[in-house]
Amino acid sequence: MKNKENILELRTTRIFTETLEAKTRIIVNQGGTRSSKTFSIAQVLFYKLLTEKDLIISIVRETFPALRATAMRDFITILKEHGFYSESNHDKTNNIYKFGTNEVEFFSIDDEQKIRGRKRDYLWINESNEISEDKFIQLILRTTKQIYLDYNPSIDENHWIVTNVLNRDDITFIKSTYLDNPFLEDEIIREINRLKILDPSYWQVYGLGERSDLQIGTVFNKKFYSEYDILPNDIKSIIYCDPNLAIKSKGDKTAIIHFGYSPSYKLYYVINAVCKSFADSNELLSTIYNMRNQFTLGIAFDGNFSQESTWTNLIRNWQELKKIPYIKIDFKRYKVDDLAKNIQFAWNQKQILFPSGFNDNVGNKIFLYQLFSFVSKKLNKSDDAPDALICAYEYINQEGLTKSSEPFTQPIFGNSNNYNY
Repeated sequence: MKNKENILELRTTRIFTETLEAKTRIIVNQGGTRSSKTFSIAQVLFYKLLTEKDLIISIVRETFPALRATAMRDFITILKEHGFYSESNHDKTNNIYKFGTNEVEFFSIDDEQKIRGRKRDYLWINESNEISEDKFIQLILRTTKQIYLDYNPSIDENHWIVTNVLNRDDITFIKSTYLDNPFLEDEIIREINRLKILDPSYWQVYGLGERSDLQIGTVFNKKFYSEYDILPNDIKSIIYCDPNLAIKSKGDKTAIIHFGYSPSYKLYYVINAVCKSFADSNELLSTIYNMRNQFTLGIAFDGNFSQESTWTNLIRNWQELKKIPYIKIDFKRYKVDDLAKNIQFAWNQKQILFPSGFNDNVGNKIFLYQLFSFVSKKLNKSDDAPDALICAYEYINQEGLTKSSEPFTQPIFGNSNNYNY
């Protein structure tokens, strides 16, 4: 679309058009992953920034790391792409961007002073299903014009958005899926379509953009999920994997997790995580090898006697093929259900952190879905991700990497295989 002076051209979807043309006080964007709902709202507010005066626009989310990695990033990207961004107008200390007589402020919902502070003209609550109804009310009471909500519909029928927002007479409801976004790359479309084999309810939410009762786990409560901005410099880490191969990359998934601990902060950090099907052992081993960094002190596989023998040979052949020096991989035998209580306490204390924006990546949603729905391995559900995280937590503590605050510079790999029954 172009503005009145025909000086601005935006690549937009129908979501942008419907959101811009909505005259109601509240505009609700419910959609699956990559449906353009978030970017379209950012475009709408950018358009208002250029065409209206004396505005205060608030863009908010539950936590600031998540906000910075999503809505804030999209808005700043749009400014830069169209030549309207200036460092001198960006107050990064207070997270305010000034444009003429207009201001755009970014803040998290856990900032009580901002929630109960000055009034605004436009409000955008990114991933609004994450916040409480009380905070929503405090925000809208201080908003004079329009309020934009967006969310993936992983909410039940009792959520306040369903019971107290969708039934209002002053809302515009816009539902979208990835099929509404003509600018998606083919690989992203294929990745989203792979969600069909994960779980019907998961596909319904993130693929079709419809509400569904996702399985709720008992070990990793979603409300305790937390992210970090920067890794501490004293972190020590390991990589853990339960290696499985699937024919033609279809079928059982393999979870690989790079997991660390900072003695100074007394927190655990997921540095990287993968949950996908591997058809080739060399691909899996190369993925693990490339996840290593200067913090990595060990690598472990889930193992039994037959699996250890098979993978020992596969590892040896891969190292010869890649001309890589010997790397020790420990084979562990952990009883995941017996160990789940150990990590659950740390999880509930928000001591396990994920990278900023981790939850907004299509592939990572598979990892988190398995995590949040995990109850027990005995149920024979998809449990590669929780299995890997639980075992990584046990491994890093068993190796004593949580006991010392002394920094290190070189990874250490030993020569023995250890088992834990």
